[in-house]
Amino acid sequence: MRSSPPERLAAWLLTALLLLSCGVWWWRQERAAVVSAQFRQEQERLLAELQGPEDPVEDSRPAVPPPAVTVHVAGSVRFPGVYELPEGSRVVHAVEAAGGAVAGGDPHSLELAALLVDGQTYRVYTTEELSTLATAASQPVPAAIPARVNINTAASGPLQTLPGIGPVKANAIIQYRRDHGPFASVEELLNVPGIGPATLDKIRHLITLR
Repeated sequence: MRSSPPERLAAWLLTALLLLSCGVWWWRQERAAVVSAQFRQEQERLLAELQGPEDPVEDSRPAVPPPAVTVHVAGSVRFPGVYELPEGSRVVHAVEAAGGAVAGGDPHSLELAALLVDGQTYRVYTTEELSTLATAASQPVPAAIPARVNINTAASGPLQTLPGIGPVKANAIIQYRRDHGPFASVEELLNVPGIGPATLDKIRHLITLR
């Protein structure tokens, strides 16, 4: 049985009304979700402003001191004494820590560019002491020597005050120190090229390791 035109029109209107109602309901749901998300973001922003920035977390672990070397700076410096310097410091830094050389002191009697060795003594000679060392070295048996030459710290000049040690052998001693570290014994000088037992016997009483 066919429906009349008014019935079909009413059915179409009813279907359109249902679709419109569904569309309005869906739009409201989407709108509500967007507003809810915006509201939550605004709440979080206001809460963050009220709380302020987070305090940095303090490291409770004890601080580890940097490696250091302890050396004795002696001789013609302003403040002789024992000093602790950062590992990797040079001899010049130790002399500066002791206030530098006093009048008449010759800091170049040391190898200023050499790395400091822990537990070592670094003596700054005066020009008079260097002259006395040179004079004493020229004598077969010195009556009195104010200070021995430290073969672990001396620069080329003081080393050349020793009998039988010229520029070549002095530089060989310095190079040996750089390659192998400080001398552990006087006899270790025999490992330096150009230094034999005869030379060692001449300088044994004129040198020191500290």
